[in-house]
Amino acid sequence: MQSCRALFVVLALAVVAGCRDATSPPKPASMKVIAGNGQTAAAGKTLPTPPTFIVYDDNGRAIDGVSVTINVTAGNGILSGAPTKTRAGETSVGTWSLGPRVGPNQLTITVPGLPPQIVNATAVAGAAAKIVPSTIGTITGRVAEPIMTPLTARVTDAFGNGVASASVSLSVTGGGNAPSSLTTDADGNVTIDHWIAGTIAGQSVLTLTSGSATVSFIANVAAGDPAQIVIVSGDQQHALAGVSISPAVVRVVDRFGNGVPSQSVALSVTSGAGSVSDTTATSASDGTVTLPTWTLGRSALPQTLHVGVGTIGADVSAAVQTDYNIDVRFFGADPTDAQKALFTNAAARISAIVTGDIPDVNLTNFSATASCGLAGLPVVNETVDDLLIFAAVQNIDGPGGILAEAGPCLFRNATSGNFAVVGVMLLDAADIESATSRGMLQDIITHEMLHIVGIGTLWDVKNLIAAAGTPSVAYYGQAGRQGCLDSGGAGVCGSSVPVENNGVPGTADSHWRESTFQSELMTGYVNLGGMPLSAITVGSLADMGYTVNALAADPFRVPGTPSANTVPSTGQGWEKPLGSPGMILQPDGTATKIKRP
Repeated sequence: MQSCRALFVVLALAVVAGCRDATSPPKPASMKVIAGNGQTAAAGKTLPTPPTFIVYDDNGRAIDGVSVTINVTAGNGILSGAPTKTRAGETSVGTWSLGPRVGPNQLTITVPGLPPQIVNATAVAGAAAKIVPSTIGTITGRVAEPIMTPLTARVTDAFGNGVASASVSLSVTGGGNAPSSLTTDADGNVTIDHWIAGTIAGQSVLTLTSGSATVSFIANVAAGDPAQIVIVSGDQQHALAGVSISPAVVRVVDRFGNGVPSQSVALSVTSGAGSVSDTTATSASDGTVTLPTWTLGRSALPQTLHVGVGTIGADVSAAVQTDYNIDVRFFGADPTDAQKALFTNAAARISAIVTGDIPDVNLTNFSATASCGLAGLPVVNETVDDLLIFAAVQNIDGPGGILAEAGPCLFRNATSGNFAVVGVMLLDAADIESATSRGMLQDIITHEMLHIVGIGTLWDVKNLIAAAGTPSVAYYGQAGRQGCLDSGGAGVCGSSVPVENNGVPGTADSHWRESTFQSELMTGYVNLGGMPLSAITVGSLADMGYTVNALAADPFRVPGTPSANTVPSTGQGWEKPLGSPGMILQPDGTATKIKRP
């Protein structure tokens, strides 16, 4: 019995000793990364699979509870929930978010006594979050033309990493076109090399979109080259001769109708003999040009102001306002177009001065030949608005001598002002070439037409002259005398206006005195260098009862010395009155012969 008890004690001790060896901490012999090494994820994002590792003992068994240190050693990532002790089996490193920059990321797992284990990961660019324009500064272009400024942008993720091979869509507002889509290069860059501006000047916007990212380029699109001048306002105005009309407004536009700014505009009066205060102007930012002051000419001819930029232009038109109409009709041999134009010009000149309507006259079976004393005139059946003149170019007396014959041959009655209804004019064909070459023909025709209207032919009927046929003959109409005073004639028109007193038939008593007024249109002699239709003559028309426009008078100053340009005629003078004896239309419509006024 005693020997058996001793054996039991020994065995028990042996068991105790064996159990103590089994509970000693195992010694780490090796470590291995099991999963999650070499992953790729977007920068700043958590790896999809947390890396795991195992620490082994010498027998290749996983050891639990071994102290471990895990650190981010490259890439600036963030590790959270990292263990400090291993677990039996695989141990997770925790949650690893990669760093914000594209490139290598690294964790180092350290267990005392063992070589550290490295876990690698690669951060790549994430989803497009921004589009950063590389082009800075002002972008400019012209309508319908390529935007010449090179445009580049970079598509990045939320951390500024370039997103390679990203699809970028493009859209244009404000007109124009560009590619519908582009793809970024390896660094996330995209270049826009085809952006055509629209046809509307102003701002054009090119918008780039990739994912949720967007950016816009804004181009200031200028108008193209001037293609047209458009009249905005002020066209076809009506005003009295010599009046400055409201400034017209035009607009310089390109071929798409955009206003072209800063364009130098040239201005010139091309018809009507008016004037413009300045010959140039500049278009405003919207292409508009407020034209300088335009003063209409002193003739009731079409008035035109030409506005030009380079080879393009526009004509602004206006009309001289008048209610007095002179109808010139030619008989006999047909004059040339140039000669007809001179008659038209003369009628327009007088219509710009006499502006008021006078009573119409209804003519029935009126024989112009019988009344005017010239063969070849028609029988008239019509209503004469103001004045009907029959004109012809024919032989009178050969070269020199009489240049023209003219006169009224039918008058209204006193109730209607005694104004002429019908008159006749003849120009000597033999003298036309000479008068034309010397620049006198237009003045001669206007002079003769004014006689028909009443200058010198209605003075005695209207009781405007006294002492006719004597050296003391003078004109006493108040408006005519005031016109002389306004023309610097205070020394000669104190009480009256001197009338021609040379006793020459056709010249005396019906013209202003040549020795006093020299080149004035209604003296009895032709003058070289122009014959102004002065305020004296305009005033005389007013004295006769016409409504006149004083602004239509030509500039004139009463001379102080004889004119060297005076060209006196010989014989009977350079003109001869027509229409004698003349007729006056009675209230009952009959025409009665009278002594020529």
